[in-house]
Amino acid sequence: MAHQADFISRFFDLTPSLDLDYVTWLFEHDWHDEATVPAFVGIGLKNKVGTTVRLAASRWSSEILRRQR
Repeated sequence: MAHQADFISRFFDLTPSLDLDYVTWLFEHDWHDEATVPAFVGIGLKNKVGTTVRLAASRWSSEILRRQR
């Protein structure tokens, strides 16, 4: 899900002054069988049980750490 990681980079590029207390990823885990809209099936940073961590999760963590410096 490279698009996810690209979105995260772009989001942080566009919001440099946004307070980190207000930044959150809507879905940490996939909705898998619970999603009623197909677009939300693989939206999480991890799969439903947390065993597969996507590139987006690493990018998210990196951006948060960079901002906290």
